[in-house]
Amino acid sequence: LANSNCHIQTDAPHANVAALTRHYHHVTPNGRHLILASNSPEFIALDTLPSYVSAAFIAAEDASFQRHRGFDSRQIESSIAKDLAKGRFARGGSTISQQLAKNLFLSRERTLGRKLKEAVLAWRIEEVLDKDSILESYLNVIQLGESVYGIDAASQRWFQKEARHLSPREAAFLASLTRSPTFSSRSIATGGGMTPAMVSRVEHILKSMHHLGAIDAATLAHEQASQLHLQVERIVALDR
Repeated sequence: LANSNCHIQTDAPHANVAALTRHYHHVTPNGRHLILASNSPEFIALDTLPSYVSAAFIAAEDASFQRHRGFDSRQIESSIAKDLAKGRFARGGSTISQQLAKNLFLSRERTLGRKLKEAVLAWRIEEVLDKDSILESYLNVIQLGESVYGIDAASQRWFQKEARHLSPREAAFLASLTRSPTFSSRSIATGGGMTPAMVSRVEHILKSMHHLGAIDAATLAHEQASQLHLQVERIVALDR
């Protein structure tokens, strides 16, 4: 699509991508209403966050985010091949743009048809928004815990602080939740903390953040030596 002569004349009513350039009204699955616009009081602007926050999500989910045009065809092919081998849709392989398309416009069903719609909508999103705007919207709607949507709500839920005060390690932890936010939230609540696999994923994301140049070697060493202080008791109470 990126190299074709395709042109969009109009967006479908239920997937009005062009509205993202104005004031897009989004309702999260938990019923929260959010206007995706810089003058909306609940919308978290990207420039109010430390740069390593968005970098954590790029490191965790889409290392080629700044280079692709919405989707990575090779990644999609690899995902489909592995899903077909397993006989089920098990592997994600979605870029940040695709995840934004899914969260805003599509159902949560795991089908090949939805995957193709996701790719087309991601391409369309990249036509109308710049990369920072895509990241900004993504961080405001992504699920980061059971019934928790958006970076600021997640920061308050897990650390009782505003997202602009997140440390690199805390940002890496939130980014680690994107693959299975509900399962991770319940696992932490019932187990009283992170599993070894969760800890390993946070460490991997931190190293990737350094590899991408988002944090320097001294910051990486400091964050690796630091401890996360999750509000586990509060999470247990909220998730009951």
